[in-house]
Amino acid sequence: MKVLYIVNQFPCLSETFVYNQIKGLSNLGHDVKVLAVYKGAKGEEVGVNYRCCATEKLSRLEQLCLLLKSFSIAILKFDPIIIEFIRLLLSFNLSGLVSLSLLRKQIYNYYDTECIIAHFGDCGYYAAMLKKFNIKSVKTIAIYHGYDVSVKKILEKWLPSYKRSFEILDFLLPISELWKNKLLSLGALPEKIIVQHMGININDFNFTSRSLHNLEIKYKTTRILSTGRFVEKKGFKYIVSAMQYLPECSLEIIGDGPLFTDIMRFIDDNNIKNVKCVGALKHNDVKNKLQECDIFCLPSVTGGNGDKEGIPVVLMEAMACGKIVVSTRHSGIPELIEDGVTGFLCEEKNVEELVEKIKFINSLGTRKKNIAVEARKKVVNDFNNEIIYADLDKIIKC
Repeated sequence: MKVLYIVNQFPCLSETFVYNQIKGLSNLGHDVKVLAVYKGAKGEEVGVNYRCCATEKLSRLEQLCLLLKSFSIAILKFDPIIIEFIRLLLSFNLSGLVSLSLLRKQIYNYYDTECIIAHFGDCGYYAAMLKKFNIKSVKTIAIYHGYDVSVKKILEKWLPSYKRSFEILDFLLPISELWKNKLLSLGALPEKIIVQHMGININDFNFTSRSLHNLEIKYKTTRILSTGRFVEKKGFKYIVSAMQYLPECSLEIIGDGPLFTDIMRFIDDNNIKNVKCVGALKHNDVKNKLQECDIFCLPSVTGGNGDKEGIPVVLMEAMACGKIVVSTRHSGIPELIEDGVTGFLCEEKNVEELVEKIKFINSLGTRKKNIAVEARKKVVNDFNNEIIYADLDKIIKC
C-alpha cells in the first residue's frame, strides 16, 4: 500500500522510533513516503523518500503572509476548511494553523495515498483534516506517545482539535495502556483504540553467554549508565544525587538538553567525583556504551508541566543487552519492568530508594543472571519490532 507519514520534523535524531517504523513497513512491501512540516537534522542521510514543507521555522512575517494567502484562497474557493482555520485562530493555536496550511500546500502531491500514519497528537489532527477536506478515502492512523497527551499547556491548546480529530481518524494507537486510558478520558471511542508499543530491533542488541558471564564478574567499580535528553522528566538529578552515597559506583550520562548546565553545576557544587556527563553521542556509540555498563538507570519523573514518558525505548535496549535496569513507577514503565523480575523499580524522586536498589543489585551475585534472562525475554515477546510492525501491517490492511 501507499503509506504517507505526517510528522513535525524529519529526520529527527531524538525520534529514531519513527525512522525504524518507516523502514520496517518498507521491508514489508509498503511504498512509504514522509511529509514533514519542517526539515530536521541537517546532513542526516536516512535513505527515505521524504519532503519538507519548510527548511526552517518561519519568521513572524512569513507566517503572516502564509496565513493571509491561505485564508484568501479558502474564501475565494468557498473551501469548507475555512471553518477549521477560524477555530484554530480563535483558540490562539497559530502554530497549528501554520502547520496545517503548509501541509495542505503539499498534499496535492500525495493524492494516491492509501494510508496516512501520524506520530503525536498534533500530527494526528493534521491527518484527520487532510482526510476530511482533501483525500476523503484515505485510512488515517494516529500514534500517541505521552508528551502529546500529558503536558498541561499542550492539552489546553490542542484538546478541542484532538476531539474533532478523534471523530475522523480510523485508528488511535497509544503506546501504552496508560495512554489508552488517557485517550478514553479525553473522549476517544474505545473501538478505535489499539495499544501498540514502541519496540526495538532485537537483533541489533547482543545477548550472549558472555553477557551473562560479565554479570558474575566483581569489578572494583560498578559502572552505571544513563542516557536521554537533559529535561525534567528524565530525573537525572536524582541518580546524580544518589551517587553521593554510592562511592563504589561510577555514573556516566549520555545526552544533551536544556538542563545540561544545571546538572553540571549541581555536580560541581556538591563535589561529586563519580559522575561524568559526556554529551550527545550517535546511536551506535550509545549501543557500545550499553554493552560496557553493569547497571542501566533511568529514574523518570513527572515534570512540573505534566510531561511524562511513554515507555522509554532505551530501557528496552538495555534489557535486550542483558543489563540490569533500574527505573521508576512512572507512566508506562511498569508495563515493561516488573520489579525484582525483569529489573527494579523505585518511586519517583526517591533518592534513598535508588541507593538501596543499586546496593541490593550489587549484592545479588549469580542471581543477576535470572533477571537478565527474564528482561531479554520480556523485550523479545512484547517489545519486538518484528512483531509490532507485523501487527501495524494488519491494521493498515484491515
